Amino acid sequence: MSSIPSWVQIDKLLKKKFVIEFYEEKELTALGSCMISGLSDYDFIQLIKTLQKQFEVEINIIKESKNSADFIGEIKYINNRLIKYQKNLNLIQALKKKYPYKVVNRGIKEHEDYVPEVNYTVINCITKYTNFINLLSGLVNDNLKFILKQVGKVIRFNIKIEENRPALKRIHTELVRNNKYLDCSINQFLRALSNKRKNEVLDWKETQGSLKYFVQKLASHFKEVPGNIIIITVSTFTVKGEELGADRLNDNKYISKKHVQFIDSVFKNLP
Repeated sequence: MSSIPSWVQIDKLLKKKFVIEFYEEKELTALGSCMISGLSDYDFIQLIKTLQKQFEVEINIIKESKNSADFIGEIKYINNRLIKYQKNLNLIQALKKKYPYKVVNRGIKEHEDYVPEVNYTVINCITKYTNFINLLSGLVNDNLKFILKQVGKVIRFNIKIEENRPALKRIHTELVRNNKYLDCSINQFLRALSNKRKNEVLDWKETQGSLKYFVQKLASHFKEVPGNIIIITVSTFTVKGEELGADRLNDNKYISKKHVQFIDSVFKNLP
């Protein structure tokens, strides 16, 4: 279950193809309404407004929470989803060219008609939909930056690199052998595990369970690692290119015997 309940509905809406449909009794050039993604234009706009308000409230609650760091993985996941949806906006914006309309002033002060009105309705829906996605993206980015700044070193492995360089180099060598577990340079690896990490993210090539076991071994061997290891992990690693969620990683209890044996061998007899 999402810590931001409105996101479930938002994601469901944004996953839908943006489809414009006209009522059969209406000609394209006539006054009237249309349907967007299976909803009447009125319901579509009202849904966007409602979800936007709910999302703003919910994400600000997380921002003000004492445990805001617990939600970093989920907020990063939402951020990546919104980036994906933003990439589709150019195609949706291009639809505006298909629905031109004229503004007609009937001589009444502050009153204008749109001809055909249905075309104005379509463009209004496209505009509000675009603004909705961009606003959500801005909110998520601002909150993510704020939380990351607030928690600071709390989300870092904080390992003393110079003191532990030989051991870390051996660990790196084993993990990147044949690109099996990691595919990164030694410098990227060291930066990610240090207390000076600047958004360095490592992509783990194997299962979530094996990553969890690895960081537990890491924390056990290097005593500088803070206790909130799950939060540190989701802010430092992706798995096969996908963002991690703290709850999902925490609940993951499965790891195959081959991964246990390999990771144990990596930490055996370290210098």
